Amino acid sequence: AVINNWLGNARDRVGRFDEALIAYRQAIEIEPTTAIPYVGIGLVYAYGFGRLDSALTWFEKAASADPGNPFALACLAELYWELGDDTKAERWLARALALGQADVYTNVVAAVLYVDRGNVETARNHAQVAAELDPWGLFLLRDDYLRKGDYAGARAQYEKALPGLFAKELPTFKERDAFAAIDLAVVLQHTGERDRTRALLDRSEAFF
Repeated sequence: AVINNWLGNARDRVGRFDEALIAYRQAIEIEPTTAIPYVGIGLVYAYGFGRLDSALTWFEKAASADPGNPFALACLAELYWELGDDTKAERWLARALALGQADVYTNVVAAVLYVDRGNVETARNHAQVAAELDPWGLFLLRDDYLRKGDYAGARAQYEKALPGLFAKELPTFKERDAFAAIDLAVVLQHTGERDRTRALLDRSEAFF
């Protein structure tokens, strides 16, 4: 099941959506009580095929198969938010937070939904937690610094969490490095570091 989930994720990321669906469905046959393959199918439908209605069905199956998985519940919260149903989004987010205070994705979704409601302070708190749990979530905290015009503060957060992106010789990029470098480049454009900005964007472009 783990291998099939990995294959589904890899094929999804390179746009081989039909193959990804096959791999995820095989994972479900092997282990039907794991949320991840259901979520994977939902993500393919939502962001591969643009079918949010079909995605909703699969996210609900994920939550039913593994109701203790905060990631699956947070996926439902985000999708309902994207569909414009704030009431259901809030309900699923509350369930996810009750289980996943230490789950990075749950805090990412919470930050996005709260800032959309105008509750910036609560959004900032969740963004801080997400960034502390995983540098992948740092972009939300960056956005808070950018809203305040504190570019030096945003830069300091990246330098602390991802020092390799500030090294004289950039490391070989993995996927997270490539995304983080693009997010950081937005900050460095404001701090006047043009050479570093271009180096990060060129390395990210080469990776993708």
